[in-house]
Amino acid sequence: MKQLRRGIIELFDEIGKELTTSQIVEALYADELRAITDILQQPYASAPEKTKAKNLKAELHRRLLYHLNKLTDDHELFVSKIVGRGEKVFKSFSKQTTSPVSQKAYSFFGLEEYLEKNILVLDRQTFHSHVAALVIDAHSFSSLRQLEEFTLTCATFTSDVIGIHAMQHFFTPDARKDLLRFLKKVTRDLEETRKRLSLSIDLAEVDEHVLFDVIDALKDLYVPVSLVFEVGVTVLQQRRAFLRKLFTQLFTVHAEVYFQNKDVVVSPFLVGKRGIYRFSEKEWLSRENSRMYVACVLPVIVDVQRFFNQYTSPSAFHDLLRKINKWLLTMHNMERAQPPPYLFTLQSLNINVNRSFSLTRNSIRFWNFNWEQARQYHITELLQASREQTKEFCRNEWAIYNSCGIPIRFKNAFATAFNDNEELDLSKRIYRKFTISQSKDLYAPQIKEFLLEREKLFSLFDGGDRLRIFRTGKFTEDDVLFEISILLANYGISFFKFAFGERPRGASLTDYFT
Repeated sequence: MKQLRRGIIELFDEIGKELTTSQIVEALYADELRAITDILQQPYASAPEKTKAKNLKAELHRRLLYHLNKLTDDHELFVSKIVGRGEKVFKSFSKQTTSPVSQKAYSFFGLEEYLEKNILVLDRQTFHSHVAALVIDAHSFSSLRQLEEFTLTCATFTSDVIGIHAMQHFFTPDARKDLLRFLKKVTRDLEETRKRLSLSIDLAEVDEHVLFDVIDALKDLYVPVSLVFEVGVTVLQQRRAFLRKLFTQLFTVHAEVYFQNKDVVVSPFLVGKRGIYRFSEKEWLSRENSRMYVACVLPVIVDVQRFFNQYTSPSAFHDLLRKINKWLLTMHNMERAQPPPYLFTLQSLNINVNRSFSLTRNSIRFWNFNWEQARQYHITELLQASREQTKEFCRNEWAIYNSCGIPIRFKNAFATAFNDNEELDLSKRIYRKFTISQSKDLYAPQIKEFLLEREKLFSLFDGGDRLRIFRTGKFTEDDVLFEISILLANYGISFFKFAFGERPRGASLTDYFT
């Protein structure tokens, strides 16, 4: 493995120019490729032999791409462009830019003590090489082939999740076959770099038969695909028969499905590995048309439980947020002073280069907070005060730079963090799941109080939050539709998910809040 990696680097040093994946395969796997080509060019080779040869050629590309992506993550190489049908073109950093992030950036400006205590998690993969999340507008493309090539290009520079907004645009009977091929091709590419795909679908416009086919196909895709169903009270009433059939299917198919209350929020939500991403509602509604918008550049995760195990005063929490904001500003300024290669590529993807980053914000995510715990008493108020502190900091920095004639966009948003796969070294969850076993549970005083509290948090976490509802006991499609209608009509909860599973025997309703 080390020998192959060294061979790739030496190949770039020797040739000193951009190389496509195919060119690198030809240089490093010459003998294997020659044998495969001989079979493919033989007029009398059988169909099974040719199929086997094509699979071997694809395997060579996948094997090499694994190492090329690792070298990209380590800042030895970068993807300079995408050609043809999504083939990557790689280029090595020059001697001046071999280390694109200076040592100064890793001094962390006072955050070292939080990193040492595992209170803070920084996604170093994104520094000067990737953005965390971006959204593509399906309306801007006339064919799935165009959308596929554009998505694969964007995925090269994204570390967590690619979102596609208004995906129902391609949920048509004529495009069914191409749609399933598109999903397989994109998820196979994302599998190589461990990224996710999130599709926003307006249930008022989608073709139900195509949607059912896509849900059935989810199990055969290479990475988890999250479906975000945009729905409001009116749509729920008008398409009740369709939604009843949809839930019948969801009960039997393991699918990552979320519901967005379009009566509350219309800007798209993305479901990533580290949490939910979204845009400012006001900015989204006043945006200029664009094929793509970067949602988040740099994400930071704060483990709230570990923080309160070490510190007790509100001032200590505000001090942590102040240092995080300063560090994010420093990283932002470093990127402006020495723009990384990916920045120009993402900007060039839109006709108006200024639109790619026109809505972007950094994410400050919080994990494992619980207002019911004595040690975290008044956590909601503390987060609210910290949010105002962060907004004021960003406003002041904008005013300073703007007065100097240097217009910049620097905004930080609050969000919640995921640890679903426990890939991160975060504290064990202390907050309780929100479980209901019958529809009337939603009218219980303690549940209503909880949901009103979550309303406040959805407003506070303007960078992305979710509510998971664990549904147990016996229920029908109509029961779930009724429960969704209660949430849509009575609460300002913009994003939620129903999880269908079993509740441990003997557990009570109030044992499960999230």
